[in-house]
Amino acid sequence: MPKETLAVIGSIHGNEPLGNKVCEYIAGSIEGVETIPGHPDALRARKRYLGSKGELGGQIPGNPDSNDPEERQAFKLHSRLKEIDPWMAIDIHEAKHATHDFIAVAGEVAVSCLAIAEVLNIKKVLAFPSYPLLVYHPEVVEVEQVVDEGV
Repeated sequence: MPKETLAVIGSIHGNEPLGNKVCEYIAGSIEGVETIPGHPDALRARKRYLGSKGELGGQIPGNPDSNDPEERQAFKLHSRLKEIDPWMAIDIHEAKHATHDFIAVAGEVAVSCLAIAEVLNIKKVLAFPSYPLLVYHPEVVEVEQVVDEGV
C-alpha cells in the first residue's frame, strides 16, 4: 500500500516561528497532512535551542532519558516520524538575513524535491549528506524561507 501522509514539521529551531505558524494554519484542514511541532519549549523561549549539545536536528535519533532538552525532543520527533511514516516530510525553516530561499535534502536530490522547489519558486536545492535529521529520515525536505523581521 502506498504511503499517503505528508508531514509538515514546524519550528525545530525556537527562534524560527514561521514553521509553527504554518502548522497552526494547516492543522486539521488538509486531508493527508500531519503537522508535527518541532521544538515547542525552544519556541516559547524564543531561543534556537535550549541545551548544551546544539540544535535539535543534529541530535536525531535522540535520547528520551537525556538531561539535554534537544536530545529528548529529538527522540520525540524521530519517534513521531517513524510512527507517521510519511511519503515526505517538509521541515519549515526561516532566515532573517540576506540569503536566497533554498531546499536542503540528504544525499541525492529526488525528483519530488525538484517539484517542490519548482512549485515554491525556489532556485537552490542543497544536499547535506551527513545531517542526522536528513540521514535518519531521507523523506524529510528542509525548506528555508527568508522572512522580514516583522513576521
